[in-house]
Amino acid sequence: MLRTVLVDDEPLSLEALGFLLDKYDNIKLIGKYTDPVEALENIKEAKPELVFLDVEMPELDGISTAQEIINMGLNTSIVFATVYEQYAVQAFEMDALDYIVKPFSENRLRLTVNRVAQKLQNTGPKRNSLNAVVKQKFSHRINKIAVWSENSILLLTPDEIQYFTMEDKRVFAYIADGAYECNSSLAELENKLEDKGFFRCHKSFLINTEYIDKIIPWVHSTYMIKLKQTARQIPVSRNYAKKLKSMLGI
Repeated sequence: MLRTVLVDDEPLSLEALGFLLDKYDNIKLIGKYTDPVEALENIKEAKPELVFLDVEMPELDGISTAQEIINMGLNTSIVFATVYEQYAVQAFEMDALDYIVKPFSENRLRLTVNRVAQKLQNTGPKRNSLNAVVKQKFSHRINKIAVWSENSILLLTPDEIQYFTMEDKRVFAYIADGAYECNSSLAELENKLEDKGFFRCHKSFLINTEYIDKIIPWVHSTYMIKLKQTARQIPVSRNYAKKLKSMLGI
């Protein structure tokens, strides 16, 4: 059960979000607040698993409220729910779980709730010996990748991304439940995620080595990579095959 607190200075928005969240069996609303200062007092005491925050609020804005929650050291997921798109980068930097722009659909909200539940259940793939080879210099200089879901920005953690690919000159991030468009180029993502275990295996593919299941020898000294949790096989071109062999000692 996700004990959840809502903070929004607009009573109508607060009630509307509460109405939508009441439909979920795994959500338990333990507080709805129009005053962020009052909300912080109760959040410190109740230690909820999930907090929805508006951004533009009097006395204390949503970004500052989120920082106060982070400073408490709680294991609380923060989701921004706002009409403003321009604060997404700040949310990204604060490691918010999600950033949804009003008005959002029930499907979009369902995606958020599912992601929080998955985070708490720790359903991500476990590291193995292969990943130990490619992640010797693993660091935390990037925590989120911003992608688009409907008209909202979704913040993905690198660990949940299986691979990126370029299709019709557009870059997509693939996770367990589908594909989401990303504004960054593959070259930019390769640079950002290099020490997160991502490998550029082809001009059109950047894969997360966490998800490698099998490496299959192919024609003309190339390979095919079979990923976990997907039937898709990813090509390794000759230009990248040598680097792959060197990296994995094969």
